[in-house]
Amino acid sequence: MAVSLESRVPLCCDHRLLELVASIPDSAKIDGFEPKYLLREAVEGKVPDEVIERRDKKGFPTPIGIWLRDQAKEVEAILLGEKAVSRGIFDPSYVRQLLLEHASGKFDHGMTLFMLLNLEFWFRRFIDA
Repeated sequence: MAVSLESRVPLCCDHRLLELVASIPDSAKIDGFEPKYLLREAVEGKVPDEVIERRDKKGFPTPIGIWLRDQAKEVEAILLGEKAVSRGIFDPSYVRQLLLEHASGKFDHGMTLFMLLNLEFWFRRFIDA
């Protein structure tokens, strides 16, 4: 908070609330593109409308796409290395296409590449070890 960055998870501390929310079907939690629909409905009349309708809050985006673009050769060496390719989990030609499009700036495949990296690191840590 010293740098105006907050990270709070106030609703996750009560396991009963988590169990209740987990039991609700996804179709009841989503209303089009309305974020936090169910939460907003639950607090309506208890929280001022200006709080419920507030839309100016922003998350703290992590520049994964930029980081992976800056480290393109390293990412390629991991995802198209012998270990990763020999697993046969994902198509190397498709991964190569993602890497090329991302490195060129044509598309931002940062999150997809990040997930693939995490999967590869998970395999190295828990399966290969």
